Order: sequence, then structure tokens, then C-alpha cells
Amino acid sequence: MSNSRSNNSYIVLALIAMITVLGLVFLMQREDEPSTRLGKAVEEVGDGLKDAGRELDPHRTTGEKIGDAVEDFGDDIEDATEN
Repeated sequence: MSNSRSNNSYIVLALIAMITVLGLVFLMQREDEPSTRLGKAVEEVGDGLKDAGRELDPHRTTGEKIGDAVEDFGDDIEDATEN
């Protein structure tokens, strides 16, 4: 009886492994490459850190803040048109 449970658990593990492999193959064949998505994510993190650094600078003038807002708006438009 214990041998049959052991065999069943191996079969279940094998099925889970096969489903996982098939899912990974499917995801890797998509047009939107995972490396592209990773690159976009890293870029977004870098932009967020740059924005946070600008906001924390106590010596920024109103003109610099307006210029940054215009630049950010332009970046948003560029990102929207890329998709």
C-alpha cells in the first residue's frame, strides 16, 4: 500500500514538472521577450530613483521643477507612443 502511494506521488510530481516546463516554453516563445520586459523594469526603477533624488534636493528652483515636470510629461508621451 505504501508503495502505491509512493508511485502516485512520483506521478503527480512528474505531471507538475511537465506542466511547468510547458508553461515556461510557452512564455519564452511570446513576442514580448522576457529580457525586454526585464530591461523595461530596470529602466523604470532607474527613472524612479532619479525622480526621487530630484524631489529631495532642497536647492531646486521653481523653474527647475517646472522643467522636470515638462520633461516627465514628454517621457510619458514617448512611452505611450512606443506601445
